[in-house]
Amino acid sequence: MVAGAFLYAAYAKVPVSYVDFDDAMYNTEFGRPYGYASKIRTFKNPYDDFALRDWERVHALYLRCHFREAHHLLEKNIEPVMAALRFDPNPAIAVKRLVQALKCYELWDGGDFSTALAMSNDLQTQGLAFDPPTAVATLAGVWPRVEEETAPQQATCSLLCQHKKLAEGDGIPDNSFFCRETWLVTYGEDELARIRRLIAFNEDYRSALLRAASLNEVLLKARLAGLWRAGKLQAPTGKQLIPFEQLVDRATADAMSKLLHKRQTLSMRGSLAADLKPDVPAMMMFWKDCDLSLDALITLRNKTVHTYLSIPRSLADAAWQVAGANLQDYRSNWTAITLPVVLTNTLPWRDLCTLCGADAFLPPNLLCEEEPYDKTSVGS
Repeated sequence: MVAGAFLYAAYAKVPVSYVDFDDAMYNTEFGRPYGYASKIRTFKNPYDDFALRDWERVHALYLRCHFREAHHLLEKNIEPVMAALRFDPNPAIAVKRLVQALKCYELWDGGDFSTALAMSNDLQTQGLAFDPPTAVATLAGVWPRVEEETAPQQATCSLLCQHKKLAEGDGIPDNSFFCRETWLVTYGEDELARIRRLIAFNEDYRSALLRAASLNEVLLKARLAGLWRAGKLQAPTGKQLIPFEQLVDRATADAMSKLLHKRQTLSMRGSLAADLKPDVPAMMMFWKDCDLSLDALITLRNKTVHTYLSIPRSLADAAWQVAGANLQDYRSNWTAITLPVVLTNTLPWRDLCTLCGADAFLPPNLLCEEEPYDKTSVGS
């Protein structure tokens, strides 16, 4: 009971006092110290001295994949406290490593794979076996990015130029993002997990639906790009076949879906068009077991982009489900190479703390590895 009272007082920031005295001033006959020799002292609060309350918040933020808030809290509130401690090994070193790992995860989650890779490599040069998600290494060399301090107009021009080069392959279709299956599947798996986190942790259902619909469009375009490269598209009578650059730049999700699934001609302004060759099978209806059809998702996405529709979780869940089925169909039926296993999760909290050295001073309750959600099902 006494221990519980002290723990509660420490957690609630209530000062706790006790009576202290020298052993020589203790009256053995009456079993108590002499009153005139007693001194009232206060306990140091371990929650303040070791920043335990802030560590609890960092722990909770990490489990919910809020990496930016977690590393800001580490830097602002915890690192100064740890720097004042004189333990061996030095807690401040472990905190610096944790901050760096969290920044790497933040950059990965935001799509800045290049900077995330540089930060990951720096951790590895410190002797840490830090293994970031697969997209960091796979996409770091090709993914568009600009420096934070770049002026808006310049940043826009740079991003669009890099995006055009990535999509079109810099004039070589084989080098296009849509024709490089390893890049595409790594991006797809990574994006699918990101959508999952938007639903489970941020409760940002509108953004989740838009990203799921965009991933569907990317996968449809990848199918068409592969058919174009393999010579399996043809121009309708009196038309010209759409050039690869215009196909990946201008083809819409609705038109691509109709061509691939319903074999309807994909037409653009002027005389440019494309049909499937007769021997090319139509795309299977991968969404048949989903709660939302592909056509409905495309229409809903278009309306949501241009008007601020309120999206409930059920629709975000369904959109994620369609995107997952689309990716699975692409992996199973539209690729000809052995695809890599794509890591889309962060390290368990306990493993990350052990890697950085924070397990040497954190109590067991702050090293638990509870899973915040079921990674296999949105609705659960």
